[in-house]
Amino acid sequence: MTLKLKTKIVGFPCIVLNAVTLGVISLISLAISMPIHELCHLLILIVTGGQGYIKLGGYGFLTSFTVITKAGYSLTAVNFAGGYGAGLTFLFVALLLWKTGHTLLASVLIPVVCVQVAYGTFEGLFISTISWNIYFFFAQIVILSVFLVTFFFSASYILFREIN
Repeated sequence: MTLKLKTKIVGFPCIVLNAVTLGVISLISLAISMPIHELCHLLILIVTGGQGYIKLGGYGFLTSFTVITKAGYSLTAVNFAGGYGAGLTFLFVALLLWKTGHTLLASVLIPVVCVQVAYGTFEGLFISTISWNIYFFFAQIVILSVFLVTFFFSASYILFREIN
């Protein structure tokens, strides 16, 4: 039994250019996901009876709570809502792109989905339980590591798909 590989000759500069382009599109998508993340926090805050607003600060967009309801679940729901809401939003867009034949663009959004869900889980579990400096440090590690790993797999899929 022999295995035949069907490949095209693709120049190294072309592969690097495609990888850089995919990285830029992913980073732009990640930047777009940040205000959506905060909007999801704000929407759940309002639904649970709280009040707040979104402001642009030194770390990017931030939801400020002006009124928090006393119900125990509401703060937990608000904490998890940002990442999960933004992740589901981008997953929905990726699925629509995939279904309409835009598989390359859909693949580029997968790292954004994964980052938002991972960060949403981290945020929901730890933002109210540890100091801001420790939280911020580990949050950056979560975001960077999840983005790099998922982008590597997504870019590999896209680039190897182009070669074959």
